Amino acid sequence: PDARFDFRCFFLSVPRLDLYRRIDDRVESMVCDGMMEEAAWMLDRGIAPGGNTAARSIGYRQAMEYLDRLRSDKAALGEESLLEFLEETQKATRSYAKRQFTWFRGEPEGKYAWIDVSKDRESVARDVLENFEREEHGGGGENLGDVSREVENELKRYKVDVKRLKNRTELQGVIDRIRRLL
Repeated sequence: PDARFDFRCFFLSVPRLDLYRRIDDRVESMVCDGMMEEAAWMLDRGIAPGGNTAARSIGYRQAMEYLDRLRSDKAALGEESLLEFLEETQKATRSYAKRQFTWFRGEPEGKYAWIDVSKDRESVARDVLENFEREEHGGGGENLGDVSREVENELKRYKVDVKRLKNRTELQGVIDRIRRLL
């Protein structure tokens, strides 16, 4: 009651399928744009997968474990193993996002105002500003995390659509860069 500040909490959300597609694209970009080199750098400095905060993070842990398997000849470097690693990392990241949805939906009603950020920037900014114009933080919009039975079924059938690594040149380039790290 004596709070000096009026905190307004927001949960920025997009429809689940869109989120999953964004996650998959982002993970693929990370693999293509240097994550493997960063993971190798940590391994080369004696950091074990899961050995510190960075090495426990989703993506780096999987990358370090993958490189570790390759370096110890427990896995063979190639298209198949790279795509398996990619899929494993994407799945772990989507699972984490789902746990975040679940956790935030379990918070007391009205604590967070859920904002759909799949709309244009002006609409998103307007939604946030309207919340600040209210006397009290109203929260709400928790139903943004709900999924219809149709979307739920689509999520069960969800398949990753590899984009950048469909390009044989890009795929071979990543494999060649990983080979140099071994």
